[in-house]
Amino acid sequence: MEALLQATGVASLQTSPQQAVSPTDMEPHVRGRGDYATHRDHSHDASADSRGQDPGDALKGHANMPNMMSAYQSPPPTLSTARPESVRRSLSAAPYSSAMGDSVETAPVDQGESILSPQKINWEYHGPGSWLSVCSEPGVRWVCERTGVMDFTETARDLTMDWTRRLKLKHNLTQTKPPELDMETAWQYCTAYFEDSYDAVFGVVYRPAFEARLRSHFEHYISVEEDPSWYALRNTVYASGCRIFLSKDPSTTFLDAQVQAWQYFENALSVLRELELSPAGLSAIQALTVMTFYVEGLGGPALEYMLCANTARLAQAKGLHRQPSKSWKLPEIEIVQRNWLFWTIYCVEKLIAYRSGRPSAIDDDDISCQVPNTVVPGSAMDLDVLTAYVQHAQLSSMISRRLLSVKSFQQSPSVLIQTVQELGQRLQHWRDSLPPVLQMNRIIKSAELPRNIQVLHVVKIRFLYCGSLMAIHTVFAYPWISALFGNAQTQAVRNQIAISSNAVAEGARSLILAVRSISVDVASPQWSAFYYPMVGFINLFIYILKFPGLPSAQSDVALLDVITGHFGHMEFVTSSELRFCFAREAAALAHATVRRAREKTYESPTTLPPLMDGNLPEMDVDAFMETGLFDGIDYDMESWNIFSSGTMDGLHND
Repeated sequence: MEALLQATGVASLQTSPQQAVSPTDMEPHVRGRGDYATHRDHSHDASADSRGQDPGDALKGHANMPNMMSAYQSPPPTLSTARPESVRRSLSAAPYSSAMGDSVETAPVDQGESILSPQKINWEYHGPGSWLSVCSEPGVRWVCERTGVMDFTETARDLTMDWTRRLKLKHNLTQTKPPELDMETAWQYCTAYFEDSYDAVFGVVYRPAFEARLRSHFEHYISVEEDPSWYALRNTVYASGCRIFLSKDPSTTFLDAQVQAWQYFENALSVLRELELSPAGLSAIQALTVMTFYVEGLGGPALEYMLCANTARLAQAKGLHRQPSKSWKLPEIEIVQRNWLFWTIYCVEKLIAYRSGRPSAIDDDDISCQVPNTVVPGSAMDLDVLTAYVQHAQLSSMISRRLLSVKSFQQSPSVLIQTVQELGQRLQHWRDSLPPVLQMNRIIKSAELPRNIQVLHVVKIRFLYCGSLMAIHTVFAYPWISALFGNAQTQAVRNQIAISSNAVAEGARSLILAVRSISVDVASPQWSAFYYPMVGFINLFIYILKFPGLPSAQSDVALLDVITGHFGHMEFVTSSELRFCFAREAAALAHATVRRAREKTYESPTTLPPLMDGNLPEMDVDAFMETGLFDGIDYDMESWNIFSSGTMDGLHND
């Protein structure tokens, strides 16, 4: 790993056998850099990344998609955005507002997107596979109809407002940098990073080499000779370690810890342009990867989508997605290091792309890089954990391509049913092949885990399984998506809707139960503290509204209360810096809906015909005929984009 920390890069550019060149011969030496404080005014502006192409361009060429290409032009008349004064509340405080600034940058709406409100909003695309799908116009319309409460329109808007405040930097980088850490403090932070950070298991930073260079840095520090990769890597390790170190101090508040750690990460951000655009080697990819892990933390801005996409592109520009040529004669240990670095980026990027419902930056068909069957000696890597993560990421990529893409929605229901069944079997095979320490039916006890495996690594396995189980089945379980199949649904489609609805509910229940094993502090990844708990909550919420009369409904709403308590605990721990009222308000709707269902007397009860799977309960047929709710309305896939819906009218950046 020494080579990965040197200023000279290693470019694994593919060459023909006749013209094979050592990768070290093809990478120019990284130029020296002066004191970075003098370059702050030229720092990379991360907020500029929000300027993407016209969202409507993504579907050009598919204008003939049947019954899917005209969009809502305005919100349904029944979906009033006004709330009674008695229940109107102010928007929750923007996450990290005190540290990062309260203002939210306003971006003009792309006029090419005809289904957007003319208001100015902080627009970002979220596809049908996103956790925010329920906040799309069809999703909101369905919830309002099932609950009889129009206030959910405002609840959905508040959730998207609260979340989008975190998607970009809200201010420019500061002009002054903190003093260089003294050696004792630096060592404390580095020790915390290597011994307690979640991402240390990936081995992106090789501890012996890093510590050797850090020791040399303090003994022979000359600012003008420092290169951007080492500067960014060192400061990101400081930032991560600082967050972990301070999270163990009960006298340090969430905000104070985040502010102190952020100043070191700002140092790394100040050289982002050099990492991405100047000549650099694998150490630059290392730095960007660790930076991506950092911004996945709970407290800071959620910059991981753009940062990881750029990391993936730089890694592919260096050829990491291809197996190194034998003619390069690289040492086996260096090949292992390079390959694990790529597969780490792959795992992170695929998960980020999936949860946002956006396209991946990595084409699986163009990968020849082999998954190593060994780890780097002396590292914190665990082969079982990493192999399980990579295998799941490959499956997650397949789910996104085959079930949640534009092309997938052009397939017939029968083909989609076959795909759902096939991917379900693949997911089950992945689960069954997990090593004993990662098995789903084990009680997680930290004392029984191997040295390099944390409780969070095991919990993530459970989150990944439950999340993918729900993702596979949402195409049939979400009424606003299954409505595309039309009113004349075949028995096979109706059966699949029942099977998928139950699968989503089971996945949500298991996920919610796993949430009890995690803790929340300033060092927690946002996917563990926010994303997966919210996904489990939303999916069980939808299931309850579909079938409020089932015997399981009462225990299901109790599980919603578990997540409500989780987010209440998060609000307490963060001193209300992170405050999401959606769970509390949605759980109240679910409770009221179940209560009404129990009190209601059905004059003519109807049940579905027997299903292919005789073990499934009979369910209210009305819940399966959701297509009637959308009759007479033309909507397409872009209606699922939460920021393209009529319910987002008035979604300002204030």
